[in-house]
Amino acid sequence: MLGSRKEEATCGHIEYSAGVGDGSCARIPALAITIDYGELPAARWRDALVLLGNDTLQHRDCAHVFSNELAQSA
Repeated sequence: MLGSRKEEATCGHIEYSAGVGDGSCARIPALAITIDYGELPAARWRDALVLLGNDTLQHRDCAHVFSNELAQSA
């Protein structure tokens, strides 16, 4: 279930990022907390979403691995 939630979050990041690229979403500055987390000086929100999307993909993959291991041990 956690892997599915991470998948949904990643899709949201990708959709917004595409919207910024095609002009349908505003290109706004990233929040300070996101800039600090990602060490992204002068980042825009799209830059932060790419970083967060990559982190979320890694978390999704870990969740799927753990889920598969639990299923096999049951």
